[in-house]
Amino acid sequence: MQRKWSPKGHPAGSQRSMGRMPMTAHPKPPRFDSKKYAALVRANPLIPGPDIVQCHIRIFGTGGTGKKPSDTYSVGMPRKKHDLQHRLGETAFFGAMYGEYWREVLLRHMLDNATRFLQEGK
Repeated sequence: MQRKWSPKGHPAGSQRSMGRMPMTAHPKPPRFDSKKYAALVRANPLIPGPDIVQCHIRIFGTGGTGKKPSDTYSVGMPRKKHDLQHRLGETAFFGAMYGEYWREVLLRHMLDNATRFLQEGK
């Protein structure tokens, strides 16, 4: 006997086809947002210069369309560089600055900031 399927591709009569189960099994974790952490990021910038702002890195973060990633996925940089980073895109901007190891540079800096934040909290 052949099984019947709903128009959405789920077995007819299943919990999902009847709208009782959520479509996503793994919801995103809550966003970490801290003014103290943002101040630490601005005090320890990846790119030194005047007018340091917090730059959220979307390529690693938990953000989405129209959503900012957690503060742990951020680095400090001057406002002009941040604006340029938005115009070029993260991959092109950081790739031009740090070459093929740009991901490692960003991850190391973010890890150092998170470690510093945890140590200062004690």
